[in-house]
Amino acid sequence: MNLVEILELDTRIPKTHGWYADEWKNIEKYPLFISFPRTGAHWINAVMELYFDRPRLPKVRATLLDSTRDDWMWFHDHDTISYDKLYVENQEALYLYRDPIDTVYSYIIYQFNNGKSVTSIDSKRLEDLVSACSQHYKKHLQKWLSAKTVVRHENFKIDRSSEFKKICDHFGAEFDEGRASRCFDLVTPGALSKKRTEDNTLSDFMLSEQYKKDRIAFKEQYKDTINSIVLTDDLKEFFE
Repeated sequence: MNLVEILELDTRIPKTHGWYADEWKNIEKYPLFISFPRTGAHWINAVMELYFDRPRLPKVRATLLDSTRDDWMWFHDHDTISYDKLYVENQEALYLYRDPIDTVYSYIIYQFNNGKSVTSIDSKRLEDLVSACSQHYKKHLQKWLSAKTVVRHENFKIDRSSEFKKICDHFGAEFDEGRASRCFDLVTPGALSKKRTEDNTLSDFMLSEQYKKDRIAFKEQYKDTINSIVLTDDLKEFFE
């Protein structure tokens, strides 16, 4: 079974069908914020909305703003329609990335297991998913790390002010450290979970201690496999 089949990736031209066809004018009109799924975009998007006091597209999202507002400022998308057919080509984008092991672990739970523990997945199926998701993420990184502005999930945990200033600079906005700090303090996992639009996106399991314990075991078992796929010579420097 190949990568497209394992991940059930859509290979149709996005402009011509479904959700993407309906949103294409907005994708072309507004500044783009791109992230692979499960790299922390729900968190950073919500902080950005509070800081700039502007909503983002698409309309269906976890937000702490008034959900009826339509004074849009940017468009967030994952750009994952197919591993060899990533469709957005705007290199002026803002891009968020994250440690590959944490990303693959969370992506499998979110995308392929309805927000539930990986321990409920058949071992052969899980191995296939780990390999396929790692390849998918590698190709995403190889495309988008050349974006105009790149921010890293882990850096928001180390020095959120310095990392968030990059976002302000990206949009040509003034950086106010106190305001940014207040926004980060408001956007907690619990606050976002209450605003979730689908159960597996910010599931109760993902906020549990068991999720953290399972992640430790997952890392021990699959870290070498994931890193061997993702940390190619051209990507290693972004994870040092």
